[in-house]
Amino acid sequence: MKLNGGTLNTVNGVVTDFALGGFTLSADSNFYADVDLANSKMDNFLNTPTTYTGGTLNVAGLNLISDATSVNTSIPFANDTLKAHVNYAGGQGLTALSQIYKYNVGYDSSNGNFDFTRYNSGGYDGLNPAIMTAPVAEVKDVLNNNYQAILNWLNIENVGIINAIGIESVEHLKTTSYPTQAYELGKSL
Repeated sequence: MKLNGGTLNTVNGVVTDFALGGFTLSADSNFYADVDLANSKMDNFLNTPTTYTGGTLNVAGLNLISDATSVNTSIPFANDTLKAHVNYAGGQGLTALSQIYKYNVGYDSSNGNFDFTRYNSGGYDGLNPAIMTAPVAEVKDVLNNNYQAILNWLNIENVGIINAIGIESVEHLKTTSYPTQAYELGKSL
């Protein structure tokens, strides 16, 4: 297969490790891929003999079909021939959405891996906005407004908030970064 410009879209909800007779990148081309964060895999050409004659493979879109089991996930994408000629949507630190979470995404040309870091603001900001129903968003706004009103009434400055979203028990809380975040916030006062 020769990419001489245009777009190759392999998004179909299934990760594929393409094993073709050959793959040549000869001009700037766009690529859209499925990503399975839970199993640390994504559509790729790692097992295909690759030739580079010019251009950049712009990974223009990622379809996240599962959520990661850890905060940081690194997934091999490009082999030694191709890795220096891949670009992810123009830069590092861009966001991709899974069914539940947001992820910061970067591409590392030194090893050909895509790096995914689950966005963790300690609040709702780390969730895909599509899962936020209007009533939940309204409740969040009401709680934030009430909290701010109490701070104003007490004449206290807000120096930070840590929302432990989705915590079901003290044991669960201890397995997260929330206790460390709370300590660091208190220590900074």
